[in-house]
Amino acid sequence: MREQKKRSTRRALHLSALRLVLEHGLAGVTTDDIARAAGVSPRTFFNYFPTKEASLVGMPEVVVERVSEYCANRPDDEPAWQTARSVAALLLHLSTDDDDLRRNRRTLMAHDPETAALMLGSSRVIDAGLTEALVTRVDAGPVTTQPWRARMMAHTALDAVRVATELGDDPHDAMSILQEILDAHDALYA
Repeated sequence: MREQKKRSTRRALHLSALRLVLEHGLAGVTTDDIARAAGVSPRTFFNYFPTKEASLVGMPEVVVERVSEYCANRPDDEPAWQTARSVAALLLHLSTDDDDLRRNRRTLMAHDPETAALMLGSSRVIDAGLTEALVTRVDAGPVTTQPWRARMMAHTALDAVRVATELGDDPHDAMSILQEILDAHDALYA
């Protein structure tokens, strides 16, 4: 029950940040504004996010924890590319399962280049986490002869999620686009 309340508060703050920045621009919004719009105290805001920019981006560290845990629970003999594909589907689900958040993120990224850059920059944390998880899955030969392999798999998977999110009109459409992109890369990483 407590974890559900925390998730609900985090979502309310994130959604409020997105809506307010869409309306007033990043410079025109304060953490107090975000807290008030979410129905919490300014002090509560800082229990969830260190800055207004962090509330706008969400919590990439939480996503990295989920990705790491997810990868650790995949079968030991699963090829790295299959793990990357599975993680991409998980990330797409996480980014599209809330229509309000998805719609506001898409609109903001399309209309505010400064904020779009901020949001895309936060994905470096997720990229690094996925790369680290994939390194342990790539056969010793390719890691030795192709040290770029795990990083490219992570980049490809995350870029595919971004493109599918941008182009997909709804979660189902986005998932179809994601699968098409990943299928096109199977020969490269299989």
